[in-house]
Amino acid sequence: MWQPDPYRKRPTWFDGPNVDFTVALPIKEKKTMRKLVLAGILAGLSTGQLAHALSLELSPTTQTRFVGQSLAYDLWVKDVRPEIVSAFAVDIAYRPSILTVSSVTFGTGLNGGDPANSLQFSFDNAGSLNVSEVSLLDDAQLYLAQPVDDFVLFTLAFTGLKEGLTDLTITSNGMAGHSVEIAPCNPGACKFNPVSLNPTLVSASARIEPIPSPSVPEPSILALAGLGLLGLLSTRRGAAGTDLGVPGQDRRTKNRFTISTGWIITR
Repeated sequence: MWQPDPYRKRPTWFDGPNVDFTVALPIKEKKTMRKLVLAGILAGLSTGQLAHALSLELSPTTQTRFVGQSLAYDLWVKDVRPEIVSAFAVDIAYRPSILTVSSVTFGTGLNGGDPANSLQFSFDNAGSLNVSEVSLLDDAQLYLAQPVDDFVLFTLAFTGLKEGLTDLTITSNGMAGHSVEIAPCNPGACKFNPVSLNPTLVSASARIEPIPSPSVPEPSILALAGLGLLGLLSTRRGAAGTDLGVPGQDRRTKNRFTISTGWIITR
């Protein structure tokens, strides 16, 4: 059983952005507990009225890379206000034969720039990536810390494995927030109502192409290059056997010429 920590505003069951439970459990059971805790929090936060329409969008919507190269996608939440987003859980489906997940980097929209202010979780199940986050800030703090209208929930990084095309399909497992009765909001002077957020989903795609082979010169180009080299060599040889009657001719060249022609010239 956990004990309250007088220096914290939250239990010591979990600590930091990785939701690392201090209870001694195998990894599989820890992951199950994390999912259950997040599901329970989302269920509790989502009991309010339905909010206005907002959207979750992967950006860019399409990318093309070669095998072995990296691809990055931002998951944006757009048209948020007058609500604030306090929790979300999404799945990103992809083809594991085409891509592999390299990293998940959470944004600052639910934690005000301090990862300790939110409960973060990501788990890749080879083709289905689950990403969740729950803010631990109170409503007034979150309202002041959260960007207005549009912000990035997290950034995904993939690596291309082999040639092919894959969709990146978003599924929302729950998204909760609060609406503000009075705006602008000052701490202690606002009233917040819980709302259930039902976003429009905009997915993306990725195309991986094979690594291009090194370019090989055409045979005709090689033949032309060879003829040019032969012409250059013949020009140099012709210059070495110029007429000795030209004033200023080098004497060593002249001697070589007379010997090579077999003539002996005496003066």
